[in-house]
Formats: sequence, C-alpha cells, structure tokens
Amino acid sequence: MRITSGGGTHAVFARVAPEQKLRLVKSCKRGDTSSPMTGDGVNDAPALRQANIGVAMGITGTEVSKEAAAMVLTDDNFASIAAAVEEGRGVYDNLVKLSVGLCHQHRSGSVNPYRCACRY
Repeated sequence: MRITSGGGTHAVFARVAPEQKLRLVKSCKRGDTSSPMTGDGVNDAPALRQANIGVAMGITGTEVSKEAAAMVLTDDNFASIAAAVEEGRGVYDNLVKLSVGLCHQHRSGSVNPYRCACRY
C-alpha cells in the first residue's frame, strides 16, 4: 500500500516474513530512507534492532523482541505509535523553544544559571 502525506509517498508493508523485514530494513538504509519496523516474535528481533526505530508489541511480543526494540507498545495498539510521535514532537518543540529562550537571555546580558552553547 502507498500512503501520501507531507508531500511524499511512503510504502507500507503488512504480513511480511521476518527475513523479508530484515531485507526491507537493509534496503531502506542503503537508500538513506527511514526504516521503522514493528514485530513481536523472536525472528523479528534482528530487523527490530537494525531499524531506525524498532517497535515491539508489549502484550503479545516475546522478551527477545522487546529487548531488541527501541520502543515497546504496552497496549499493542498501532494508534499509540502516532500518539507517541505527536507527543514526542511537542516535547522536542518545547525543548527547542526553551533553548532559544535561554540563549537569548544569555546574549542580552541577563544573569543565567545555565551555560548556553549557541552559535549565531
């Protein structure tokens, strides 16, 4: 299936064998493309470890897949991935705003207890 969003087209694969998952991850990395991967079994662990972000299932997943993954879905709900990404983007945006604010304070001569390594 192909999904178009944000000006780009993305391929989505479903019901893929563990060997194919590993080949897909390696192919994406060679092409300098992001390679997220989900899995729940022992055989999925190599692909989960090599992917840019490996996501294991928390309820049905094996301990091996959970250890190999960077993120574990505690509820096995794929909608949680989108919610986590959205939450993470908000946290990142807030950290950027804080850093910029601290740098501006530092440059304006205000007393700032934080060291700032900003480049202008």
